[in-house]
Amino acid sequence: MLVGLCKKAKLLETKRKYTLDYDGHIVENTKKDSCPTYKRTSGYYPVVCSINKLPVFLQNRKGNTPESYHQLQVIQNTLTNLKEANIEVGKFRADTSCYEKETIEYLENNNITYYIRAEQNETIRIAFEDENEWIPAELNNRQVETCSMQEKILGQWRRIVAYRVELPKGNSDLFDKEGYRYHAIITSDTETEPIDIIQLYNQRGCDGEHHFKELDYDFSWNKLPFDNFAMNTIYFYATALCYILFWFCKQAYAGKLSFVRPTMRLKSFILHFVTLTAKWIHTGRQWILNIYTHKNYTPILAPP
Repeated sequence: MLVGLCKKAKLLETKRKYTLDYDGHIVENTKKDSCPTYKRTSGYYPVVCSINKLPVFLQNRKGNTPESYHQLQVIQNTLTNLKEANIEVGKFRADTSCYEKETIEYLENNNITYYIRAEQNETIRIAFEDENEWIPAELNNRQVETCSMQEKILGQWRRIVAYRVELPKGNSDLFDKEGYRYHAIITSDTETEPIDIIQLYNQRGCDGEHHFKELDYDFSWNKLPFDNFAMNTIYFYATALCYILFWFCKQAYAGKLSFVRPTMRLKSFILHFVTLTAKWIHTGRQWILNIYTHKNYTPILAPP
């Protein structure tokens, strides 16, 4: 239903390739069947696959579920649903939960370019220390150094794109080396410059994670209405559909009204568009809708 609704609302098209984001989200709660999470809180741990912030697959899980639990099956189910709807995926982004041999080989066999946060094991740490060609670059208004290397990762030679940030003295921890903090991305993209790959991956923060904030506060994921896992799972599905419909409404009206923006949150949308004082007035042998506002609604009230 999620994929079908996105396609029916023309939020996803069949003539282009999309980037699929995979991420899990801790929904803290004190329901009777909630479980301890890795954040030392109690709750559920739903996983969402999304395209341009639009949820196209959702699976609810108990809070104590490992990050990588059945993640390959989730990816396979998502891609199968998208393929049946003729929605094509060209790229895939995820954190270290998808840093697994079977997942990476599956993406490679299906010609999907992936960008996955790499676990900083001993092999990668040694590669960082041996690398001499660090290129200065600017990332989010701060100075970093980037590099690209080929390393034998998960049984095969693959590309690692990394960047490091110099730390102030005394701010390093066990995983920092020589005053730098390192970040690594494993990718099948062999042509794009390292800084461009890093920027593309970091867009997960907006495209692949920001919708959780909206689902929490606009659609009450942080205040679940039911007291058991099964009913709250249904609530997750229902609100995900509502989220897509809300996105469709914003897109439709943003093209006609200057005070409606595609990035509006639900509360702002209600305040500026939904909540409106109006009155039907009978005058001149006809009924006229008198709207008490300074905003111009003419573009959507005029006949087509």
